[in-house]
Amino acid sequence: MNIQALRYQAYQDYETLCLCTGSYCGAAYGWELPAPMRERLCYQNKAFKDAIRQQFGDLRRKATWRNAAIHYTALCAAKSTLEPYQLVCFIALPEQISNPIRDAFGPEVIEKILSYPEVAARIRIGLEQLFRELPNVAREFVQTYEGAIAPAPGWPIAA
Repeated sequence: MNIQALRYQAYQDYETLCLCTGSYCGAAYGWELPAPMRERLCYQNKAFKDAIRQQFGDLRRKATWRNAAIHYTALCAAKSTLEPYQLVCFIALPEQISNPIRDAFGPEVIEKILSYPEVAARIRIGLEQLFRELPNVAREFVQTYEGAIAPAPGWPIAA
């Protein structure tokens, strides 16, 4: 994935996270603008660039944008609009919920998602939902990620 694609994907997740948390993203939202203007937001939004620079370093480096894209994809999945069962599917079934960063850097995105303490409770709820509808997916998830998630006290995730 090239630096422009990483920058654009990081911006999309940054913008989504700002919307979900009620934060000002530093510019108009992308869906409010025509396509050519929307694509330039990741280059022109000073608040976004300052946040990336502060958290990840030099904006000219591909590693900066790779780390930013992984961070914002994981943060967005863990703390924004996904329902609990969707979070489990995002982690376990990339073919069901596609995301370019998840597809390119899956293990790193998943590791980052699982590092958020509140994710264990959401995964438990999602697994309960999936056990009713897709029990094989839920069992596979538990077998694959058992021990990787630090569950909240009294909330075991194993089925």
